[in-house]
Amino acid sequence: MDSEILKKYYQAGSSIKSLSINFKLSVDSVKQAVFDEKYNCRKTLRNAVKRGLVVKESCKICGELKTEAHHNDYSKPLDVIWLCRRHHHLIHRGGKNRFNRDGLVDPGQDRLF
Repeated sequence: MDSEILKKYYQAGSSIKSLSINFKLSVDSVKQAVFDEKYNCRKTLRNAVKRGLVVKESCKICGELKTEAHHNDYSKPLDVIWLCRRHHHLIHRGGKNRFNRDGLVDPGQDRLF
């Protein structure tokens, strides 16, 4: 199945589940086609964590132990900043990346945290 066709249907409002049923593909296959780089990046990181190649860290901002990975660049799947759910959502709601190259909060941006 051509991933461009699935992407067009998804962008037009079709759900992942409906595409899966209509094209007789697994949900995983549809996600991979529609979100290709983002999906593959997350999958690569998840596998690296399972194998012990990458170790989850505490939240870069508040120190919370339960964290999620934030990717600045999906072409670098193992280059992540570990954030708690609250701070991860704040980063995405902020509309721009609030970290510098070293993974630290940019000056003047910490007021959101």
